[in-house]
Amino acid sequence: MSSTCPLRVRWRGPPRRYDLAHRADRARVYEQVLTEGTDDDVRLYVVLAELIDLCQNLCCRTTSAAGGRDGSRRGAASLWRAESPAGAGRSDRHFAPGNPASGELARATFAYHVGQDAVFLDAFCRAYAVALAKSPDRDGLIAFRELLDAAADELRLHTGYAARWGVDLHQAADPATSAYTNFLLAVAALEPVGHIAAAMTPCMRLYAYLGQQLAAHTKPESPYREWVDTYASADFEALARRLEVLLDRYGGDHDRLAVLYHQAMELELRFFDAASRREKP
Repeated sequence: MSSTCPLRVRWRGPPRRYDLAHRADRARVYEQVLTEGTDDDVRLYVVLAELIDLCQNLCCRTTSAAGGRDGSRRGAASLWRAESPAGAGRSDRHFAPGNPASGELARATFAYHVGQDAVFLDAFCRAYAVALAKSPDRDGLIAFRELLDAAADELRLHTGYAARWGVDLHQAADPATSAYTNFLLAVAALEPVGHIAAAMTPCMRLYAYLGQQLAAHTKPESPYREWVDTYASADFEALARRLEVLLDRYGGDHDRLAVLYHQAMELELRFFDAASRREKP
C-alpha cells in the first residue's frame, strides 16, 4: 500500500509516495505529520501503538523556547503556514508583467532585480556573520558558517549574470531594498540568534518555494532557466531547511518570532515588487 501526504502536511519539496508496508517509510510519514501537520492531522494519521513502535526510527525536530505556549506549532513550519498564502499568491507574479518561466520577463526588469539582490545579499551575509558570532554552541557556529558560505556563492552567481547581462551590481539601493536590509541588520545587531533566524528564514523559504513552483513550467529555452533551477534545487531547499532548523533550535519569545517573521515576509514581497514597479510608466 502506498500513499502521499496531503499538501498541507508535505508543503516543502515535491510530492512523494510512501510505501506503508515498509517501516522506514511509515516513520517518514509520522515525521511529516508530527512536525508539519495540524492537531487534526495528528489525530487522523497517528496511531499511538504504532508511534511507540516507530519511536526509535523518528527524527523529528523539537523546539524549546520557540515553542512558547503552543510548543512546536510556533516553529518554522507554523510560521510559514501563517504567512504563505499571501506569499504564495503574490510571489509568482513579482516579475509582472513578464514571467521567468516563459522567458517573457523584460531583461531590464531582471537586471534591476539581480542588481538589487546583490545589494540585499551583502546585508544578508553580514546578518549571517553576526548570527554566527552570537551562536551559543559549536553546532550553530558550523551551521551559520555554511549558510554564510552559500550566500557568498550566491553572490558569485550574480557576478556571472552581471557579465552576461550587463547588470550593475553596485547600483544604489531601492527604497524597498534599504527597508529590508536596515531591518535585517538591526535585528542582527540587537536581538538574540533565534530572532535573527526568524528574520532571515522567510527569504530562504520563499525563494525555495518560488523556484519549485516555477521549475515545472520553465521552458528549456528560457534565458532565466539557470535562475529558476538555482532556487528549485535540492541544495537550496536543504539550505532553507537548515535555517528553519536553527530557528526551531534557538527560538525565543514566540510573539516576537511571529512579528519578525511577518515583517520579513512583507519586506521580501515589497522587494520582489520593486523591479516591476520601476518598469511601469
